[in-house]
Amino acid sequence: MCSFNHKVYDSFMAPIERNRLQQKRKLLLEEVAGDVLEIGFGTGANVKQYSYEQLDSLTLVDQQLPDYIDLRPVPKKLPVEVIKGDVMWLPFEDEQFDSVVFTLLFCTVEDPAKGFEEIRRVLKPEGRIYFIEHVEPVEQPYKYLFNKLTPAWRRIAHGCTLNRDTVHAIQRAGFTLVEYHRFYRSSFVSGVAAKV
Repeated sequence: MCSFNHKVYDSFMAPIERNRLQQKRKLLLEEVAGDVLEIGFGTGANVKQYSYEQLDSLTLVDQQLPDYIDLRPVPKKLPVEVIKGDVMWLPFEDEQFDSVVFTLLFCTVEDPAKGFEEIRRVLKPEGRIYFIEHVEPVEQPYKYLFNKLTPAWRRIAHGCTLNRDTVHAIQRAGFTLVEYHRFYRSSFVSGVAAKV
Protein backbone atom coordinates (compact mmCIF):
# COMPACT_ATOMS: atom_id res chain seq x y z
CA MET A 1 0.00 0.00 0.00
CA CYS A 2 1.13 3.56 -0.62
CA SER A 3 2.84 4.62 2.61
CA PHE A 4 0.65 7.51 3.69
CA ASN A 5 -0.25 8.01 7.31
CA HIS A 6 -3.03 5.43 7.74
CA LYS A 7 -5.75 7.98 8.62
CA VAL A 8 -4.75 10.29 5.76
CA TYR A 9 -4.64 7.33 3.38
CA ASP A 10 -8.13 6.15 4.40
CA SER A 11 -9.56 9.66 3.95
CA PHE A 12 -7.87 10.07 0.56
CA MET A 13 -9.08 6.67 -0.69
CA ALA A 14 -12.61 6.79 0.79
CA PRO A 15 -14.46 7.88 -2.41
CA ILE A 16 -12.66 5.31 -4.60
CA GLU A 17 -13.13 2.66 -1.91
CA ARG A 18 -16.89 3.28 -1.71
CA ASN A 19 -17.45 3.57 -5.45
CA ARG A 20 -15.17 0.84 -6.81
CA LEU A 21 -12.69 -0.93 -4.58
CA GLN A 22 -14.97 -2.33 -1.89
CA GLN A 23 -16.99 -4.33 -4.44
CA LYS A 24 -13.82 -5.45 -6.25
CA ARG A 25 -12.27 -6.63 -2.99
CA LYS A 26 -15.37 -8.67 -2.15
CA LEU A 27 -15.47 -10.37 -5.58
CA LEU A 28 -11.74 -11.08 -5.56
CA LEU A 29 -11.47 -12.46 -2.04
CA GLU A 30 -14.49 -14.77 -2.03
CA GLU A 31 -12.33 -17.51 -3.64
CA VAL A 32 -9.33 -17.20 -1.30
CA ALA A 33 -8.78 -20.40 0.70
CA GLY A 34 -6.37 -22.40 2.89
CA ASP A 35 -3.42 -20.88 4.70
CA VAL A 36 -3.57 -17.22 3.61
CA LEU A 37 -0.87 -14.57 3.64
CA GLU A 38 -1.93 -10.97 3.09
CA ILE A 39 0.96 -8.59 2.45
CA GLY A 40 0.53 -4.85 2.94
CA PHE A 41 -2.75 -5.14 4.85
CA GLY A 42 -2.60 -1.45 5.86
CA THR A 43 -5.78 -0.49 7.70
CA GLY A 44 -7.41 -3.88 7.14
CA ALA A 45 -9.79 -3.07 4.27
CA ASN A 46 -9.72 -6.72 3.16
CA VAL A 47 -10.36 -8.26 6.58
CA LYS A 48 -14.15 -8.08 6.33
CA GLN A 49 -14.19 -9.43 2.77
CA TYR A 50 -12.81 -12.96 3.24
CA SER A 51 -15.06 -16.06 3.22
CA TYR A 52 -13.67 -17.28 6.53
CA GLU A 53 -15.16 -20.78 6.31
CA GLN A 54 -12.60 -21.44 3.52
CA LEU A 55 -9.55 -20.24 5.51
CA ASP A 56 -7.30 -22.44 7.66
CA SER A 57 -5.18 -19.52 8.91
CA LEU A 58 -4.62 -15.82 8.19
CA THR A 59 -1.25 -14.10 8.40
CA LEU A 60 -1.18 -10.30 7.97
CA VAL A 61 2.10 -8.54 7.14
CA ASP A 62 2.82 -4.82 6.72
CA GLN A 63 5.88 -2.58 6.93
CA GLN A 64 4.00 -0.11 9.11
CA LEU A 65 1.67 -1.70 11.63
CA PRO A 66 -1.36 0.54 12.26
CA ASP A 67 -2.33 1.57 15.79
CA TYR A 68 -5.50 -0.45 15.41
CA ILE A 69 -6.90 -3.06 13.03
CA ASP A 70 -10.47 -4.31 13.36
CA LEU A 71 -10.25 -8.10 13.55
CA ARG A 72 -13.85 -8.55 14.73
CA PRO A 73 -14.95 -10.19 11.45
CA VAL A 74 -12.36 -12.97 11.98
CA PRO A 75 -13.78 -16.07 13.74
CA LYS A 76 -12.16 -16.60 17.15
CA LYS A 77 -11.15 -20.18 16.27
CA LEU A 78 -9.17 -19.11 13.16
CA PRO A 79 -5.41 -18.76 13.78
CA VAL A 80 -4.42 -15.14 13.00
CA GLU A 81 -0.95 -13.62 13.11
CA VAL A 82 -0.08 -9.93 12.56
CA ILE A 83 3.58 -9.34 11.69
CA LYS A 84 5.73 -6.37 10.76
CA GLY A 85 7.58 -7.26 7.57
CA ASP A 86 8.51 -6.45 3.98
CA VAL A 87 7.46 -8.23 0.79
CA MET A 88 11.10 -8.29 -0.35
CA TRP A 89 12.20 -10.28 2.75
CA LEU A 90 9.31 -12.42 3.97
CA PRO A 91 10.02 -14.18 7.30
CA PHE A 92 8.42 -17.50 6.32
CA GLU A 93 9.40 -21.00 5.23
CA ASP A 94 9.32 -22.00 1.57
CA GLU A 95 5.94 -23.16 0.22
CA GLN A 96 4.05 -22.25 3.40
CA PHE A 97 0.88 -20.61 2.00
CA ASP A 98 -1.98 -21.68 -0.28
CA SER A 99 -3.00 -18.12 -1.13
CA VAL A 100 -1.18 -14.78 -1.11
CA VAL A 101 -3.21 -11.57 -1.21
CA PHE A 102 -1.95 -8.06 -1.89
CA THR A 103 -3.94 -4.93 -2.71
CA LEU A 104 -2.43 -1.56 -3.56
CA LEU A 105 0.99 -2.74 -2.46
CA PHE A 106 3.37 -2.82 -5.42
CA CYS A 107 3.14 0.91 -6.14
CA THR A 108 5.74 1.46 -3.40
CA VAL A 109 7.82 -1.72 -3.55
CA GLU A 110 11.40 -0.68 -4.30
CA ASP A 111 12.24 -3.87 -6.23
CA PRO A 112 9.01 -5.50 -7.53
CA ALA A 113 10.92 -8.44 -9.06
CA LYS A 114 12.41 -9.28 -5.65
CA GLY A 115 8.95 -8.98 -4.05
CA PHE A 116 7.42 -11.41 -6.52
CA GLU A 117 10.36 -13.77 -6.09
CA GLU A 118 9.64 -13.86 -2.35
CA ILE A 119 5.93 -14.41 -2.94
CA ARG A 120 6.73 -17.36 -5.24
CA ARG A 121 9.05 -18.78 -2.61
CA VAL A 122 6.46 -18.81 0.19
CA LEU A 123 3.57 -19.98 -2.04
CA LYS A 124 2.79 -23.69 -2.32
CA PRO A 125 3.21 -25.32 -5.76
CA GLU A 126 -0.54 -25.17 -6.53
CA GLY A 127 -0.94 -21.80 -4.81
CA ARG A 128 -2.50 -18.65 -6.20
CA ILE A 129 -2.06 -14.92 -5.76
CA TYR A 130 -5.00 -12.51 -5.55
CA PHE A 131 -4.34 -8.86 -6.28
CA ILE A 132 -5.70 -5.37 -6.87
CA GLU A 133 -3.18 -2.77 -7.96
CA HIS A 134 -3.23 0.66 -9.53
CA VAL A 135 -1.28 0.62 -12.78
CA GLU A 136 -0.43 2.71 -15.80
CA PRO A 137 -3.75 3.28 -17.62
CA VAL A 138 -4.11 2.19 -21.23
CA GLU A 139 -6.69 4.90 -21.96
CA GLN A 140 -5.79 8.47 -22.86
CA PRO A 141 -5.59 11.09 -21.47
CA TYR A 142 -5.11 9.09 -18.25
CA LYS A 143 -2.00 7.30 -19.46
CA TYR A 144 -0.36 10.63 -20.30
CA LEU A 145 -1.42 12.18 -16.96
CA PHE A 146 -0.19 9.24 -14.87
CA ASN A 147 3.21 9.31 -16.59
CA LYS A 148 3.46 13.08 -16.24
CA LEU A 149 2.45 13.11 -12.56
CA THR A 150 4.51 10.13 -11.36
CA PRO A 151 7.83 11.93 -10.58
CA ALA A 152 6.12 14.55 -8.38
CA TRP A 153 3.68 12.03 -6.91
CA ARG A 154 6.53 9.73 -5.85
CA ARG A 155 8.01 12.58 -3.78
CA ILE A 156 4.66 13.54 -2.24
CA ALA A 157 3.41 10.00 -1.58
CA HIS A 158 6.51 8.29 -0.18
CA GLY A 159 7.53 6.51 -3.38
CA CYS A 160 4.07 5.60 -4.69
CA THR A 161 4.48 5.00 -8.43
CA LEU A 162 1.36 5.65 -10.49
CA ASN A 163 2.50 4.05 -13.73
CA ARG A 164 3.79 0.57 -12.85
CA ASP A 165 3.06 -2.34 -15.20
CA THR A 166 2.36 -4.80 -12.40
CA VAL A 167 0.53 -7.35 -14.56
CA HIS A 168 3.63 -7.92 -16.72
CA ALA A 169 5.80 -8.00 -13.60
CA ILE A 170 3.61 -10.80 -12.25
CA GLN A 171 3.99 -12.74 -15.51
CA ARG A 172 7.75 -12.15 -15.65
CA ALA A 173 7.99 -13.60 -12.13
CA GLY A 174 6.65 -16.93 -13.42
CA PHE A 175 2.96 -16.69 -12.61
CA THR A 176 0.20 -17.56 -15.07
CA LEU A 177 -2.76 -15.18 -15.12
CA VAL A 178 -5.98 -17.04 -14.39
CA GLU A 179 -8.04 -13.89 -14.78
CA TYR A 180 -7.65 -10.15 -14.59
CA HIS A 181 -9.76 -7.07 -15.25
CA ARG A 182 -8.97 -3.40 -15.64
CA PHE A 183 -11.36 -0.89 -14.11
CA TYR A 184 -11.72 2.76 -13.08
CA ARG A 185 -10.59 4.27 -16.40
CA SER A 186 -8.14 1.35 -16.79
CA SER A 187 -6.00 2.68 -13.91
CA PHE A 188 -6.66 -0.31 -11.63
CA VAL A 189 -6.34 -4.03 -12.20
CA SER A 190 -7.85 -6.92 -10.25
CA GLY A 191 -6.81 -10.51 -10.83
CA VAL A 192 -5.78 -14.01 -9.88
CA ALA A 193 -2.57 -15.76 -10.94
CA ALA A 194 -1.24 -19.27 -10.39
CA LYS A 195 2.28 -20.38 -9.55
CA VAL A 196 3.83 -22.38 -12.40
